[in-house]
Amino acid sequence: MNAKDGTIRELTPAPITLADKNGVYEQFGKGRENIIGRLLAEDRYELVIEVPMGQVVFDKLDDFKTDAGAESQNLIGKIVRLKLIGPNAAELSYSWIDQE
Repeated sequence: MNAKDGTIRELTPAPITLADKNGVYEQFGKGRENIIGRLLAEDRYELVIEVPMGQVVFDKLDDFKTDAGAESQNLIGKIVRLKLIGPNAAELSYSWIDQE
């Protein structure tokens, strides 16, 4: 938005509005996809995320990582993004923009 004259150049939908019933809002093929949902539980071995279809459990892999902006946050109950990079890698991220 241009603050000077109040005009808008672009409208981009939030990922949560694009998500399907499985929480997938972007797919890149061969297991690479981005998922958005509410983090219900997390331990050393798995994540439980609530998507429109229900709860989905993801096993954490040895190289699982949480992005730097989310490491110091208590994310239980928050909307998070899970990036499945392939069969051997995933990353959890958090953005204040996704919060309702």
